[in-house]
Amino acid sequence: IAARQLKYCPFKDLASMLRSFHYAIYTAQFENSSRIPGSSEFLHPWHEAWYKTVYKAFMDSYLETAGPSSFIPEEEIQIKNLLSIYTIQKAIHEADYEFKNRPDWLHIPLNGLREILFDFLRPKA
Repeated sequence: IAARQLKYCPFKDLASMLRSFHYAIYTAQFENSSRIPGSSEFLHPWHEAWYKTVYKAFMDSYLETAGPSSFIPEEEIQIKNLLSIYTIQKAIHEADYEFKNRPDWLHIPLNGLREILFDFLRPKA
């Protein structure tokens, strides 16, 4: 009960949801790749485009609904950085799980981690 009463940042839940969207794409690709040989390479840009569209729609809706709440940073860069940190943490946890339980799925969190880190470390213009 004490653990449930602890307060934590809601961005942890947001990161979990965003990672779930990413998993949905790559799980479907992984499970259906044998049906259409070569489809993975062809569909990869479309998967990423879908993910970015869903990511943006979800976050825009969440931030609009939350409004100027005390748990939402005022600056967009703070929101991005906070979300990136929690998403990186979630992807590392997923990689550990997949490594121990489903090594053939390890590419899913590692691919997500690569994308997150690339975006997070990209120089800001």
